[in-house]
Amino acid sequence: MSDTGVTDKVGEVVDKAKGRFGRGSDASDVEGRPRIVREALLKLGDGDIDGFLSAMDDDVSWETPKGGNFPGGGNHEGTKAVKERFIGDVGRTFTEFGFEPESYLDAGDEQAVVVLGRFVGKGVEGDNLDTDGVQIWEFQGDDTAIRVCMITDSAAFPEVVTEEKQKDFEEEDREKEREEREAESKKDDDEPEGKGEDKSEGKSESGDEKQQKDEDKSDDDGE
Repeated sequence: MSDTGVTDKVGEVVDKAKGRFGRGSDASDVEGRPRIVREALLKLGDGDIDGFLSAMDDDVSWETPKGGNFPGGGNHEGTKAVKERFIGDVGRTFTEFGFEPESYLDAGDEQAVVVLGRFVGKGVEGDNLDTDGVQIWEFQGDDTAIRVCMITDSAAFPEVVTEEKQKDFEEEDREKEREEREAESKKDDDEPEGKGEDKSEGKSESGDEKQQKDEDKSDDDGE
């Protein structure tokens, strides 16, 4: 589906929602499909990936912005692909990531839930994410999402950390650790040696001097 088609679909579903919505953090009384979506998003924010994906059909159709920096951008089929592409990119790119719902629109005739809110997160390279987003969850029956569509400004997201870039980071970390170990080893090698021996030798020399004095005194007494 084109970006224009997705936007039009959002407009259609929102219009059919007819004001039936629940507030995000205060939606403890949200029931039915909106509650399923709410709990799935909470699990995503908590890092419970399997719990998040369990709200979707194994063959779910996953649609996200193409291009830009959205994690795993593009369309994918099945929860396995979602985990590899979307969750994989999220795990490498962010230390914290989630979607904060602000309202839920339940379009009963369409068997869909529209969620209005914000994508938020903290990037591994120090970038923060806080941008508007819309999610459409379409269901088959009452409890299984067969399509999830996300609409947002992908340019607002930090650059995705690819597997190759992560390997570069790891190599840089290993190189830094090697340099630190080498510097510590060099520091140990440059430490002055024989401090203990010097002190011991000083005591020995003092003893020799005393012995020599005793011998000289003995000779004088003998004379």
